[in-house]
Amino acid sequence: MNDVELVATVTKIYSTNHYDGGKVRNLTVEDETGKTRVTLWDEDTELADHIYRNDKIKITGGYTKESDYSPNGVEIHLGDDAGLELYEKEEQLK
Repeated sequence: MNDVELVATVTKIYSTNHYDGGKVRNLTVEDETGKTRVTLWDEDTELADHIYRNDKIKITGGYTKESDYSPNGVEIHLGDDAGLELYEKEEQLK
């Protein structure tokens, strides 16, 4: 599926993994339909640097792939024209 749009809560943020020629980082997100994995590649991995657990994010222009690593068997990737932004920040307790 192409041109996926999703608003979901971040439940887990994984470390960036480096490999020959690039890097990859994953998030687990959840909405009312369930949990899925979001995969960020190369410079998009930096988008997760200021996102925290329980923040709501909005993904636009993503695409899906089957995955054995995702809770629902499908993961969302950000392509060249995709976007990820903070939709709603979890308020921090003082």
